[in-house]
Amino acid sequence: MHMNDGNGDRHILDDDELIDLDETRKIMGGVSVSSAYANAELMALKISMTPGGRRTRMVRFIKCEVHALRAERVARAKANAAMVKAEVEARVEQRRVRQRQRSTVRFAE
Repeated sequence: MHMNDGNGDRHILDDDELIDLDETRKIMGGVSVSSAYANAELMALKISMTPGGRRTRMVRFIKCEVHALRAERVARAKANAAMVKAEVEARVEQRRVRQRQRSTVRFAE
């Protein structure tokens, strides 16, 4: 991650590749524009730039930071998927146990 200068501004290194929002959205899995702007983690990486003589602001992102965020999210999703799978398997096993108990009670009657 790039360093802040204390004012909240990040230093852009000479070898950093700056990308626009469209490229960032592609890297992040094709999220919509509104989802991108609503995403706090992604917007924390945003660099606002205004070219001289223009009123409109350009938004850029440092490509390696976007890739790092994407990798972090993929890792988080894999961890969550494993946890959800374990929870589902536990519920299925509990259901099987209850069904066995019910069938044992029926045959005992």
